[in-house]
Amino acid sequence: MMPEGTHLAEGEHFADERLDALVLEMLLDSDDFVPGNALCDKLDLPRTELLKRIDSLRARGYSIFASGGRGYRLAGLPGGLSERELSPLLHSADVGRRIHFLEEVASTNDEARPNDVECQGRKLAGLLAELRTEGAAVRHAVLGVGLNCGTARGEFPDEQRQTATSLALERGETVARLLVFARLLESLDEWLALHDLEGFAPVRERFLQLSSTLGRRVRAEVGEGGKEMRMVEGDAVDLAEDGALVVRVEGGALVRVVAGEVEHCRVV
Repeated sequence: MMPEGTHLAEGEHFADERLDALVLEMLLDSDDFVPGNALCDKLDLPRTELLKRIDSLRARGYSIFASGGRGYRLAGLPGGLSERELSPLLHSADVGRRIHFLEEVASTNDEARPNDVECQGRKLAGLLAELRTEGAAVRHAVLGVGLNCGTARGEFPDEQRQTATSLALERGETVARLLVFARLLESLDEWLALHDLEGFAPVRERFLQLSSTLGRRVRAEVGEGGKEMRMVEGDAVDLAEDGALVVRVEGGALVRVVAGEVEHCRVV
């Protein structure tokens, strides 16, 4: 039997979480101080309750400056990524609603692939995708994204310092991983919605605009139609309308790369 007061305690907990989220949302929407009376009036909170919510957010890792004459300003976000901290920042419909946090994962900075995101010729992020299909139907896709947010130049291994970069290095300032992750998930949500409405065409168009793979030498696994996988090497020349990478091999033949390993050939 549930002890008396349990339902009330749980209700108060969720109410506090909701108020924390509302206060946080108002602070996030402003680059300057938000007056305390504006927060109280907008959220219909007494001053004592607002102070509790500010203390609660600080205890969760948010850095909040207070000024007697100006109010409150959000100065920093928690370093960790969790569903609790991410939810108030997300405006996506579906993506990012379940978060599982891992303390450490393997790096992909030492691998050069066509799905890499580069900035000034250095690797900023790496992407890997895997599909599960039944016939021609896709059951689900797993997308892995590794993004260098706050890595300093000296924190990269010696062999990666000239080939990898981070958002902090490119922007010249500290970046909040929580905000970066939220914007990444929202952007993914928007592209998925666009794909549902217009198909692959706008995705292909954007790929052609941004790709640093087209025109480069690549080595890839091919093997459509149940054929045994084989390695080919050639120049990446196009992205087909169904998403296959088109590679021109020696002799001029065009080969479609639908799935499998693809890597940039190193220039010696």
